[in-house]
Amino acid sequence: KEFQHRFELILVFMATHSGLTRWQDISLDDTMDYQASEHFSKKHPRATDEIWYKRAVEQHYVHPDSFVFSIPPDEIADNMTVVTASRAIFA
Repeated sequence: KEFQHRFELILVFMATHSGLTRWQDISLDDTMDYQASEHFSKKHPRATDEIWYKRAVEQHYVHPDSFVFSIPPDEIADNMTVVTASRAIFA
């Protein structure tokens, strides 16, 4: 809970080459504005086409344990910006 509040975590998800396969919403009182907008799972059904997916796979070859943080360019000045942290995992 402390981690969720500290970083205002609102959603965790898993995406594979098949697309967005799992997600879990995290409810916090101060994230209602985000939840009122279109849900992440509806916006990104084809995960492999998303820049955060592609960059995570590319970064895996440089440093397998690193994360890639993505910020939409049109929302940089907005205090409600959603930052996507992604990491590729190969089994």
